[in-house]
Amino acid sequence: MSCSGRTAFRVVLALAIAVGCAVPPPSRVDPTAVGAARYPGAAAILSGFDDANPDAEWRTGDRVLLGLWTQSGAEVRAKLIEIEVLGPSALKGKRPEGFTLTESIEMSAEVGDTHLKWSSPILRTAVRVYEPDGRLLQETEAKLPESVLRTGLHATCELYSALVARAHPDGSPPTLSPEEMLLFAKGVAMIPTLLGILQDDEVLRPLLVQVVGPPPLLTILRGINVDALCDLELSHTVDEASVPCARGPFHRMPLHVAVNDAPTLELEMEVAAAEPPLRLTGGVLSIHGVSCRGADRTMTLELLAARCGPAGAEIRW
Repeated sequence: MSCSGRTAFRVVLALAIAVGCAVPPPSRVDPTAVGAARYPGAAAILSGFDDANPDAEWRTGDRVLLGLWTQSGAEVRAKLIEIEVLGPSALKGKRPEGFTLTESIEMSAEVGDTHLKWSSPILRTAVRVYEPDGRLLQETEAKLPESVLRTGLHATCELYSALVARAHPDGSPPTLSPEEMLLFAKGVAMIPTLLGILQDDEVLRPLLVQVVGPPPLLTILRGINVDALCDLELSHTVDEASVPCARGPFHRMPLHVAVNDAPTLELEMEVAAAEPPLRLTGGVLSIHGVSCRGADRTMTLELLAARCGPAGAEIRW
């Protein structure tokens, strides 16, 4: 893939690179393995997919399992990532008897030239990182914006297709309603939400650095900004998805990542409707990409399993 600067929408997020952090030695990885064969221990952690259920609520115990595979020349690394819903993020302190006060987060995004803000409830999740053979490396907690996961990128792709059909005869874009702009904002915010899980984890971060390469020292001292640019104009639909429970249409969307304005990664995301059991990834099924530093630096993030929590564990907001 070539590095392109043409984009439709723009989201900015901060990336922190830890220097000199100690990382456990990786397990040996078979560079010829393909798909699930790359992760022999995956099935013991989580296997299979529940049927899609668009009407289901969040449940404590909702779980997904992702595989992250990076390659730089002959060096190959892989990790398994399990994400499990623990529940809403409850506020500490005194509260009325019989009530639970939950934490929310103020979010913002840019849609064209419009800056939008909204508030989202927060989901507490456990993030567990494993070696491909299933050995647990670490467990941390992540707080994720519920409204962003619930909306997902699929709704944004569908809306974009509808807007193209509504374009004026002279080619000028149609006017978006406030509701449509907010949907775009929530969908696009799914990108930093998902990438943030990877970049904030001390075990996973070196795998990303392996692909993009370490930033220059001067860049680290000045601070690092990552621009994640969605090219919805070049998104397209496909007939089949990579997971059995996804419901179509399915979209594949280019994503350009730049670090401090320097093109860094060219990615393609596969997305489906963010319906349980896929809601915990916002409907993202896979991300495949190549570094702008060379075609021999690649990464793949793929959904391996997704299960809903037990009946009776529904989360009420």
